[in-house]
Amino acid sequence: MIAKLNNEEKALHQEFSSLARQYKQMKNRVLLALPRIRDARIAEKLGFDDIFDYALKVAGLPYTTVARALRLDKRLDKLPSLKAKIQDVGLSKVELVARVATRESEEMWVNKLDHMSKRAIESCVREFKNDDRSIEIARPCFAVNEVKKVKLTGEAQRLFNQLRVKMEKCSESEALEDMLRKLLRYENAQIEGFKNKKRMNAKKDQKNEPGVKKRVTRYVDVLTQRYILSRCAGLCEYTGCVQGFDNFHHKERFSSKKSHDSIVALCKTHHEIVHNGFIENEKDDIKDWRINFNMVNINLVDRKYLIKRLIARE
Repeated sequence: MIAKLNNEEKALHQEFSSLARQYKQMKNRVLLALPRIRDARIAEKLGFDDIFDYALKVAGLPYTTVARALRLDKRLDKLPSLKAKIQDVGLSKVELVARVATRESEEMWVNKLDHMSKRAIESCVREFKNDDRSIEIARPCFAVNEVKKVKLTGEAQRLFNQLRVKMEKCSESEALEDMLRKLLRYENAQIEGFKNKKRMNAKKDQKNEPGVKKRVTRYVDVLTQRYILSRCAGLCEYTGCVQGFDNFHHKERFSSKKSHDSIVALCKTHHEIVHNGFIENEKDDIKDWRINFNMVNINLVDRKYLIKRLIARE
């Protein structure tokens, strides 16, 4: 439970947050200075064993952090704007972008570092590296997920074994596939039921108020939510993604169309990717979406979304 802070506590929190931001920026500036310290051989001139010994004793930086900073400096030798962003966003996000950035795409990635979370950037980079084609070519969207193992509890394992015996399957993988197919058939039947119910409600409204167009609010009605959740089974609908959904996303922005017909369910990461303009044909069916790292479109609504994110971080 989150309790409300009084004025004194709010002031203390704001002071601490401000100091934390300054601390991060100062640490990043120290990391940026390391390559110059190494090149000037200051550590050796002062009697330290090497740059790693110098950084540890003077700034308290561990070996791994110093090695990452020096390695990244070498990689970004021809990308000065990206290197300068280390001071603002730190090593981790810049390291991810450095894997795929070129001179042509440097400006675009520099802009994205301010707007996108580390998780969203990581997802973009993973998807880009999974394809051998050039960055100039748009390719079908397909999320590259980390392989995860699910550990069953004792009760879940017992239930699974009971179902496997009833299905007369010797292989665990065969039994699991059959269970998932049956569950999917059930979910598809649920979707059809919600579709029919929605059509009937629409006809009923039309019959009761002929010629009167019902006002649509930004609130997504329960029936529409149930239909979408049944369609996606509670998961992100981005092709290949297995994460749970977090947002109802309007492919055609609600502020423009005043309609919920184009809603798709997206996880937080892919919602970020879409609003950052990486999808070339967003209005098409989500299965046909194509991601393009070279052509980034950001409309007016998305700019407002990005500004709100930046303000929220302050």
